[in-house]
Amino acid sequence: RPLAVRIGLATGTVVVGEASQNDNAESKLAVGEAPNVAARLQGLAGPDEVVIGLATRRLVGDVFTLTDMGAHRLKGIAELAQVWRVDAMRRMEGRFDAAHEGKPLTALVGREEELTLLLRCWQQARDGSGQVVLVGGEAGIGKSRLCHVLRERFAEPHTALRYQCSPHYTNSALYPIIEQFEFAAKFAREDTPEQKLDKIEALLVGNAALIAESAPLIAAMLSLSTGRYPSLNLPPRRQKERTLEVLAGQVEALAHRGPLLMVFEDVHWVDPTSQELLDALVPKLQGLPVLLVATHRPEYVSPWVGQAHVTSLALHRLERSKVAQFIGEMTLGRVLPPEVLEKILSHTDGVPLFVEELTKSVLESGLLREEGDHYTLQSPLPTLAIPTSLRDSLAARLDRLAPVKEIAQIGACIGREFSRDLLSRVAALDGAQLDEALGRLVDAGLITHRGTPADVIYTFKHALVQDAAYDLLLKSRRCQLHANIAHALETGFADQVAHKPELLAHHYTHAGSIAAAIPLWRKAGALAIGRVALQEAVAHLQKALGLTDQLPASAERETLELTIREQINAAWAGLHGWAAEEISVNAAAILRLAKSQRNAQSLLLGLWWMWSNTITQGRIADSLPWAQRLLDEGGETQDVDLQIFGHAATMVSRFFLGQLSEARDQADRVLALYHPRRAERWIQLTGHDLKTFVGVYSCQWIWMQGHPDQAMRVSDESSAHARTVGHAFNLVWALTFNAYVFAYRHEPERLVERVGVADRLAREQGLPFFYQVSVPQAAGLAQLHQGHSFEAIPVLRRGIESWTNVGGGVRIPYLKSVLAEAEALQGNLLTALQLIDECLEQIERPAFQERIWLAEVLRLKGWVLMLQGRDEEAETQLRAGIDCARQQGAKSWELRVAVTLASLLARRGQRDIARDLLSPIHGWFTEGADTKDLIEARLLLERLSGDAIEENRGLIDISTDACEYKSNL
Repeated sequence: RPLAVRIGLATGTVVVGEASQNDNAESKLAVGEAPNVAARLQGLAGPDEVVIGLATRRLVGDVFTLTDMGAHRLKGIAELAQVWRVDAMRRMEGRFDAAHEGKPLTALVGREEELTLLLRCWQQARDGSGQVVLVGGEAGIGKSRLCHVLRERFAEPHTALRYQCSPHYTNSALYPIIEQFEFAAKFAREDTPEQKLDKIEALLVGNAALIAESAPLIAAMLSLSTGRYPSLNLPPRRQKERTLEVLAGQVEALAHRGPLLMVFEDVHWVDPTSQELLDALVPKLQGLPVLLVATHRPEYVSPWVGQAHVTSLALHRLERSKVAQFIGEMTLGRVLPPEVLEKILSHTDGVPLFVEELTKSVLESGLLREEGDHYTLQSPLPTLAIPTSLRDSLAARLDRLAPVKEIAQIGACIGREFSRDLLSRVAALDGAQLDEALGRLVDAGLITHRGTPADVIYTFKHALVQDAAYDLLLKSRRCQLHANIAHALETGFADQVAHKPELLAHHYTHAGSIAAAIPLWRKAGALAIGRVALQEAVAHLQKALGLTDQLPASAERETLELTIREQINAAWAGLHGWAAEEISVNAAAILRLAKSQRNAQSLLLGLWWMWSNTITQGRIADSLPWAQRLLDEGGETQDVDLQIFGHAATMVSRFFLGQLSEARDQADRVLALYHPRRAERWIQLTGHDLKTFVGVYSCQWIWMQGHPDQAMRVSDESSAHARTVGHAFNLVWALTFNAYVFAYRHEPERLVERVGVADRLAREQGLPFFYQVSVPQAAGLAQLHQGHSFEAIPVLRRGIESWTNVGGGVRIPYLKSVLAEAEALQGNLLTALQLIDECLEQIERPAFQERIWLAEVLRLKGWVLMLQGRDEEAETQLRAGIDCARQQGAKSWELRVAVTLASLLARRGQRDIARDLLSPIHGWFTEGADTKDLIEARLLLERLSGDAIEENRGLIDISTDACEYKSNL
């Protein structure tokens, strides 16, 4: 029944509606006496206060916080009237709670087994064995209702956290987390930032250190900027990671205080950053007294399925008998005419929401008359009296609310949720009329409300309600409403638009104002990149690109598209790595636009990204033309930026092709053009300081060319220079890759030391590529050289897999050859040969040609063949390795292959040939006498010369780590 008294909180008025059947004096007042009733009741309170009587008190339930003002005698009413002052509207935590506003619910029907499972999981969680339950099902199947009943069944004390995802904020980072924090902290619109910070600090749990650590990050997440906390001074990615860590830490701290229930509603709409939080949190819950219930539609694929503490619970449609029981609950036991009941049963197909809406539609239609314990049809049931779909049902209900239907339609244009404040700026109604219209929509069960009187938020009960209201609008009217909403947002909600430009962009897009929408989508993408919410950034920027295609061709359009594509490439690189296909497609478009616009910087970026994409995939031969094009463009325009990056790219391509002299020549050209004043700009463009860039590669080829001590000095100098530059990515990259010199020198302690520093910095600075991919690769190398081949195998495999999973191919031949060595040392000779053959196959591909490792790969193949006793085949591979090393001028590779071949020849009794092979290359070296390769070569030569030869000695080994294994063999 309608409320006896409707409360207009925004206007401070009381409006009498149709009275309910009640003996209280208030309910006997006629509708026509509304002004007098308002005056009588308002006389008990101040001008900004509202009071209600008993009948209204019963009807409003828990929607408001009330103060009992006792019994009063009102003018014109004989009996004493009990009245309450309305203090505030209660904030409703979830969509379901808001929908039902504390009113009695019908009994839960047909979900007894599912509820029992949830209660059992809760008991396990209370006992300290955390549980996650994924409640899945189609729209309207009753997921939220089941969660509501679950909470009602919890008698013991516990903490509850509820999060609501939204279809309109799937690309707004941490939207449900932010909403929950603002709800739990009881933010009011009139609160100052300092007051909001006070509320946040009061809300946080844990010891003083945890709260002090958490508060600045939570404040930044909520866009609360004050001088209360020192600047975070964290790179965006690290700030994001620390924020997620702090949020997870707050959950853990709450769980340590007592059992915790977390309900995450509609995770099929979750934004990617909130999904990251859940992915990090779910494994931690297993040892905490926490039950996490996540509701979702069938299209959502959970990454947690298969974990021991995760249960999937699918809600199916109700059986016909259960549907009939549900209808009986809704009609309060009154029986519907058989033909009406059959229509509902057949059309709803067991979906509870469909049942509810169609039953309401029938009861509101005026076709039925209540007669005792049943209903009768007042006339024959007409065709299509009961709509055949929920959308039709909702549209019919909206049509019956014709005077207020437009308010629902304006709300539908705003979104699934809309504030009264924004609605009032768009709707052509005064305050009282607007409240009356909203009240009718609430009474009809189509929208719900929550929030404080000053900041009421309305929500469509279901996405289908919003869709139905939206679909009833003509396209021209939709465009106009979206334009009006955009204007209202710009003029009245500047702070909201500044933090969420995608909101304004959405409305301009649907208003057809493409030129206004594109910069806003671009700004939203830039903000998301700054927060390292890269999936959200890509989504925003792709929308901007899609709209750009609708603009007429012009130079201005090309300029706009170019700025968007440059941003989206940075986001894709951070999201998928430089090897991603999207990078090359987008970079090609950047090149086309840069040429047309004669934009040298964009041309540089496009060419550099094409080169980076190609070489990262391991296509070394294919990368060289891109490097050459940088040089050609730089030569034509005399542009120093293009020239220096052209020489840097050519240097790296030549290095991996095994052309060491050519690489060294290009490095000299880079250093000749390098200038400290330009260096910062180059770092901003590509993330690399080019002097550091040269040092990282030159220390490696210097070792290969036979100067191990010089290589170590250059590696140290490269790291020192990177530290003075002070750019996090550049420093971590340098520390990781110039450390390879210590792998070549077989100095695992130095390798572990330097890579350990890189790992720590990468984690501090939020650079996951390094600690997830590069560091495991280097750690595997170190373990192998420390003699821990068994432990090295899974580490190396993980590093290789992590790299190839993101499309990486460069360095794979070297890493797989090292893995092959570890497998061989464990006796897995067939596996080792297979890995080596994979290396050779990749090296020989025409587009790849990563020949810098070829001599070492051939050496290892010869060594494994020796272990199998296939000496002739081994000699063929080893001699090919020496030829390759000599062709490249790679003296260190040549020495290593020569030691292996000499040991083979010695085993066959060809000691003179072995000595003649090894002695010249060993004698060439003028430094590095204390390195492992030269020590082994010297010892082998001494034995071959007879100084330390034992006649019956077993196999002479190139690797002291393998001596015992091969002697036994």
